[in-house]
Amino acid sequence: MEEHEEAPVAPKDAAAKDSGGGDNSSLARWLREMTALAGLIAVVVGSWVSVESLRQKAKTDQETAEAQLQTAQETTKQHRMDLDQAKQMHDADLDNKKKEASAQDKREKDSRLAEVVSHVFAANGSSEGDLAILSQFLSADEESRRIVESAVLARLENARTKEEIDLGFRLYEHIGASAWSYVAEVNRSARRRYDECLLERYSHLLKRDATSKTEPGTAPEMDTGIPGVENHIASGDSLDFEYDFATINRMRSQGDSSEIKHTSQESAALAAQRILAAAEISRSNQVLRGYIGSHSSELPKHMDLSGTYLESGTVLDPYKGVVGAIANAFTTGAYLSHVRKGELKGFLYDDIGFSRVAGTPDIVDSVDYEFHHPSDAQTCSKSQPLRCSFYHFAAEVY
Repeated sequence: MEEHEEAPVAPKDAAAKDSGGGDNSSLARWLREMTALAGLIAVVVGSWVSVESLRQKAKTDQETAEAQLQTAQETTKQHRMDLDQAKQMHDADLDNKKKEASAQDKREKDSRLAEVVSHVFAANGSSEGDLAILSQFLSADEESRRIVESAVLARLENARTKEEIDLGFRLYEHIGASAWSYVAEVNRSARRRYDECLLERYSHLLKRDATSKTEPGTAPEMDTGIPGVENHIASGDSLDFEYDFATINRMRSQGDSSEIKHTSQESAALAAQRILAAAEISRSNQVLRGYIGSHSSELPKHMDLSGTYLESGTVLDPYKGVVGAIANAFTTGAYLSHVRKGELKGFLYDDIGFSRVAGTPDIVDSVDYEFHHPSDAQTCSKSQPLRCSFYHFAAEVY
């Protein structure tokens, strides 16, 4: 019985045991939770560390990449600069070679052109064949045309024969109205040479005549024998007797002995030079008339014809009066052959804005000396050289 009475004690022990087990379970759970939390914190901390490491690495990698990119860009830039410099050097070298080749071609062409021009004027030259070659040059380009124009001008400045003169002006005719200024310059130069030859010849003859009539031991008088000298001049070839004596009278009226060039050159040589100059004047007027008649639209509004010698047919149209192209030209100091004051009415001062109003052209007018009756007809010719002496350049022509 006593043994059976001790049996109920077991539940209490079980409860106590259960109570102790519950505490352990809570602790274990807490420990598990804390462990889990610590693990979570560790994971978070680890993740943050990993992220920060990755961020730092990414930053470092970015900086490294940027540095490498900058280096690559600088290298590329330098490479491009090197390529550009090499290209520039190559282009400059190529351009220099092209210029050298072009200059060499130009020198060869100019040399060939000069040879052709010289051969045209050579005594034994094949003129027609060379003219054909020159025609090709003239049609090639403007620069070649200017070279030919200048070369012809240089040859005509020292023409040796009338054939050379005709040949030179044939070239100017072939070139056309664009060569008008060269034709005018040849005319202007020929007039200067004509005047120089005329005055030198006059001076030579005057000095020779005065010396032959001077008594031994006395000084020669330069006015001695003027009518005889003028008669001798009038007996030779002349471009225009009125012009010749007006030119002589101009020189004499200046009263300056230094204007008289005492020369030992033979009269025949002076006469020959004067004949060539006269031929250039006449031939140039022929070319100008062709330009004005057929190519007036190609001429400038105001041609510079100052100082030239213009024949009457070049200045005056027999039906229309003063030629339009001449009326608008710069004519200061130009000689207008056989033109009278009345014919020039309206010729000058028709364009007050043009500079030619500053001067007037030369025309020849007769003057009366005390021994010359005003009613006498003025006829200047070989048969009446003394009447030529009464001619001079009119001071005003309007």
